[in-house]
Amino acid sequence: MMKKLRAIGTSFLFMGIYLSFQLIYLTVVSFMFGIKYGGLEQEIFTENLDRMLSTNTLLAIIFSAFFSILLYYRLCNNRKKNFIECCTFERISLKDICISALGGFTFLFINGYIVGLIRYLGILTNYMDSFQEFSNSIYSANIALLIISVGVVGPIIEEIIFRGLIFNELKANMPTRTVVIVQAVLFGIFHMRAIQMIYATLLGLFLGVVFVKTKTILAPIILHITYNITSVMVSNYGSDTIFGQYFNYIVVLSFIIVAVILLYLFKNKSNSIKDELIL
Repeated sequence: MMKKLRAIGTSFLFMGIYLSFQLIYLTVVSFMFGIKYGGLEQEIFTENLDRMLSTNTLLAIIFSAFFSILLYYRLCNNRKKNFIECCTFERISLKDICISALGGFTFLFINGYIVGLIRYLGILTNYMDSFQEFSNSIYSANIALLIISVGVVGPIIEEIIFRGLIFNELKANMPTRTVVIVQAVLFGIFHMRAIQMIYATLLGLFLGVVFVKTKTILAPIILHITYNITSVMVSNYGSDTIFGQYFNYIVVLSFIIVAVILLYLFKNKSNSIKDELIL
């Protein structure tokens, strides 16, 4: 039991390192902003502060990812472990690249449907308003910066943390089935806001299964990048495109595609890990 608790504690440490770098960056930037613009009228100050935070939240992702990877690399070395092996960076086939990309693209619409269902049922209303405000703030930033930070850098560092370091830390002390669930729950907690926790946990389960079955972190990285970039593009342009006009049909098709992907993974991907994942 102590080993399991220690593994979970180490998992929170990995999460905390990345979040701490984000906090440090945003604290310094906010302090400098206050010094420079503190004399402005309250309304103008607040407007500029919102704009500053929107952009710098994205820059914080890039800053935190860079310094977190350096620290993770050092921690692995101190524990006499290879960082590349700790994160399971292995080769990936062209077929798995395509499956991962398709999985990321379609799973976004499933999660979009779930968020829409929560809104329709009128549950978590207060959290929904907060989530919508946060999303609008983030997606109003420069599209190129969004793609780089949220679309590429964010997924890479999050996969290194969750399907890399945390997964392998937990795997040494728990059955694989349990690890898939625990890392998904931690992934949900990591996103903090209630609505995000729900769909991030579901995404974490899918990413965990893909990781176990493909045996390389590159698969969930590709899936996650595709998911996030699709989210950025749909959020900025989706309502005026086929995605907005035929959303319900796309959701049904997405459920079918994800089901086929899971069936393929469980049927055709042998698993060398002792504890098999069982549907």
